[in-house]
Amino acid sequence: MSTPPPGFVVLESSPFSGLVGPLHVNDDGVLGVHVRDEHRNTLGTAHGGFLMTLADIAAGRTARHAIGEGAVVRTVSSTVDFLSAAAVGSWLEVATTVDRVGRRAVFTSCRVTSAGTTVARASFVLLRG
Repeated sequence: MSTPPPGFVVLESSPFSGLVGPLHVNDDGVLGVHVRDEHRNTLGTAHGGFLMTLADIAAGRTARHAIGEGAVVRTVSSTVDFLSAAAVGSWLEVATTVDRVGRRAVFTSCRVTSAGTTVARASFVLLRG
């Protein structure tokens, strides 16, 4: 297993997150992971579903942090654009911003990058509770 870049620590999260990880996080809340062989598609690059899953996990974490610890959120809508490929062995980082916090919904935007290249961008609507 490859070592994550400095500043990233293992993220202890849900059992599902463990299936796609190990996931890592830094002090800024950026999610990171190495693309492993089981994450690849038939072209040998990170599968789109894997990228979407990472963005969804990151969006949920960021939305919960924005509205308070212990908050519960559920993804109700997502849009993803796949812009580039990431090879097996690549280190991916998912940075998420909160665009708006409403009474019932939180709107977020994610950018998945590898070595400075944007691999995917996504937007999410998450409902509270």
